[in-house]
Amino acid sequence: MSTLRLILVLLCLALTAACVPTPKRNGAADVFQLGISNTATPGYAVLKATLSIARPSAQAGYDSRAIVYSSTPYRLNHYRNSRWVDTPARMIESALAAGFERSGLFQAVLRGGSGQVGTYRLNTEIVQLRQVFQEGSSSSLELSLHVQLSERGAGGLAASKLIQISVPAPSEDAQGAVHAANAALEKAVLETVAFVADTLGATAVGAQSSQG
Repeated sequence: MSTLRLILVLLCLALTAACVPTPKRNGAADVFQLGISNTATPGYAVLKATLSIARPSAQAGYDSRAIVYSSTPYRLNHYRNSRWVDTPARMIESALAAGFERSGLFQAVLRGGSGQVGTYRLNTEIVQLRQVFQEGSSSSLELSLHVQLSERGAGGLAASKLIQISVPAPSEDAQGAVHAANAALEKAVLETVAFVADTLGATAVGAQSSQG
């Protein structure tokens, strides 16, 4: 093959390659937090008791860092390029601890990994945490937590409640799911604190800020 022909062949190959679209390389996935804000929360007269918050469990489908959505009944899908920074169970545990600490309801709020045992124990199960798409309407974030309060030494369950929160998503994508999930968790934490306070007959004394 002559030098001229070789140059022409290489030129054709280069032009062909330039015309073929190259697939977009996927970068690192977007990572999102799930938590509560630092706004004031309802406060209560402190009880002479402590609370242990156990690490929440999660039903199948909600025990990973995937951000879940559903557009078909009984089917769960994951956003490909978006995920939670940690598992929802860990982040919800932190949110519950922060909510109870700000409420002033207990002398101390203990986490499951602290090795200490409180007067009361709060167990939580994530029943669902998903963005739901329905035909003909915008999507919403559905959060359901099953909470159980038990007393140390009492030998049984003090009370339980299924907390169900639905918040419209501001957009039909992962970011919309994240914004709605954080708003839903804020409501769920407030409802959980109120449930425990009502169960124990606590007295409300006004709002408490994040600084205590």
